[in-house]
Amino acid sequence: MVLPGDVPTAEPRWDARRITAAEVLQLSRWEEVPGINPDDPRVQGIRRCTLDNIARLALAEALRTGYLYVNRRNYHVDDDQHLATLWGWWCAAAGHPQIVIERGEARDAVRIRCDVSSTGKTWDFAAFAQVARLISPLHASDPGGWLFTDDVLEVDGLDMEDAISVARELVDLASAGHFIRESFDPNAIPRKPVAQAPHRQPIERGDRRG
Repeated sequence: MVLPGDVPTAEPRWDARRITAAEVLQLSRWEEVPGINPDDPRVQGIRRCTLDNIARLALAEALRTGYLYVNRRNYHVDDDQHLATLWGWWCAAAGHPQIVIERGEARDAVRIRCDVSSTGKTWDFAAFAQVARLISPLHASDPGGWLFTDDVLEVDGLDMEDAISVARELVDLASAGHFIRESFDPNAIPRKPVAQAPHRQPIERGDRRG
């Protein structure tokens, strides 16, 4: 799990700061970010998160709604991991709860997971009653179950309608209502970097005199 303190810092050291959520997306597009050390393993990890078209659209929707939907039937293993990892980096940089709805390969039931450690906080006592209100009416299918810790809420075996309803409420609850739903430019979605053509040395012309 990516925590806010794990997010790379921008140089110079005397004015160090964690990079912004927008800069996470810039790095994933292999764009230059002033003050960033490109050799930082964390920066390299972000840049390794290359996405195919389906994963890019899923990320765009997550940035609009505040939660990520992962359908494992649609992705190769690498694309699935890269999408989840990049969402984790973005959430940590934005101070946003990492909320993921996940549909497995073998069954229709879905799992929802909300990790608030990316906000730098934990669930407080006031949230217990609100979380109970959210999950108590749900009818999880076998082998459904749930987990609730200081920073993670996970409910398994839900139908999609219930999962989406819970996700929408968790966005407001876990972000204290601070998430701003934004329209996201599809052209700004991280793409796999285009291989650069090899550098060619100029051809030296021979002396044609004589």
